[in-house]
Amino acid sequence: MIPQKIPRNPSMKLFSAKKKILLISDAHTNWKQLNKIIEYESADAVIDLGDHFDSHLEKGIGLKENREMALWEKGQLKNHNYYLLNANHDNHYRYINRFVRCSGYTDAKYLEINSILNEEDWAKRYNFIFVDDFLISHAG
Repeated sequence: MIPQKIPRNPSMKLFSAKKKILLISDAHTNWKQLNKIIEYESADAVIDLGDHFDSHLEKGIGLKENREMALWEKGQLKNHNYYLLNANHDNHYRYINRFVRCSGYTDAKYLEINSILNEEDWAKRYNFIFVDDFLISHAG
């Protein structure tokens, strides 16, 4: 089910004392590389600034790549140390708004991604996170 109205997303506050916090961003369907970085860094918390879908850098990124990214994301959202933020290349797949589209968007990808990510999955994203006194957001 795709939400018809925009839900209020919570913010989060993390404290970094004696913690390793990994900030990552803009994977654009490259979940394999993202996964390698997360595993290599072995952080106490991962803050993913989003932009999981589409790619403005490579031609030919299609349904398969976006589907794999959605499946990877769904798995990561089960991890209590993984925090995912809303981003411009993701929000046009979450909300129905024909006036807001980033490069790479297609209706076919919209249907494919939302066949994997449900309303509960989308609701696990944050608009921003505070780490100590620093505001972290995608800002795209």
